[in-house]
Amino acid sequence: MSVPAIVEFWLTAADTNRNKVIDFAGNDRITWTTNYVTSNYGTTVRRTQTYVWSTGGTDASNIVSTVETSADALRTWNTTWNGTNAVMNQSQTVYAGGGNRYVTNTAPDGSDTVNAYSYGRLSSL
Repeated sequence: MSVPAIVEFWLTAADTNRNKVIDFAGNDRITWTTNYVTSNYGTTVRRTQTYVWSTGGTDASNIVSTVETSADALRTWNTTWNGTNAVMNQSQTVYAGGGNRYVTNTAPDGSDTVNAYSYGRLSSL
């Protein structure tokens, strides 16, 4: 099953030389964020990716983060990029009934932290 993509994007820039032009190949500070729906991890996700133009005088962007949230909003994958190297954190939420909710966060090294909530208040770590 293919999932139709819904694409949104935001471009923000600081016109550092104040020439009233966004200079992609200049020294302006530029950030571009995309937001779209796709498939990954065997489910439908909303993917938000952020790119920056970090090298002055060069018209080339670098991806700095990817956040993917499952359609049911119970799972999230956060990837931080440093060049071609990526580090991912994951989060999964389980509603157990009776006002109880458990959130499991998985660090890049595979270690897990489980937080328990009762009626929205943190009850244990």
